[in-house]
Amino acid sequence: MFTLLAVALTAPGWSALLTLALIAGMAFAHQGSLDLSAVQDIINSQSMGQTLALVAASVLPAGAITGSQDVILINSANAPGNQTTRTAAQMFADLTQSLGYAPPSGYQWFLTIVHQGTGTLTLVAGTGVTLGSGTNSVAATGNRTYLCTLTAAGPNPAITIQTTGSGSA
Repeated sequence: MFTLLAVALTAPGWSALLTLALIAGMAFAHQGSLDLSAVQDIINSQSMGQTLALVAASVLPAGAITGSQDVILINSANAPGNQTTRTAAQMFADLTQSLGYAPPSGYQWFLTIVHQGTGTLTLVAGTGVTLGSGTNSVAATGNRTYLCTLTAAGPNPAITIQTTGSGSA
């Protein structure tokens, strides 16, 4: 299901027609008029990437694997070892803050982990998080994509992270 929204934008020296396909579960936060900065907020809400130097056997920081429809985490460190997700409750709070609303059960986003260092990066499930079947490790100079699903929302959230593919960085 989707809603089609057509908005005419005008600014000094230019005009454009912006057509947005708002798919269920996709949202953005913006205060003020619907102008060029609003368009940038829409684009930023749909894709997010960051580079971190992950240390061995640690818990991923807030927002590292949540925050938009397409999250890219780039690890620049060698030998990151096991990287535990935050708890489902913490990730649900991260999602609620970044989206501007509490997402419903069934909400999904893609996560791509790019490992630029040596050794292996292995994703480990935090409390309330389930890793689906398949490989949850990212080889040196490799990448892996996951489909993340909020399987239960509210006070006792649950998240499933399922690998969908891998490749070379």
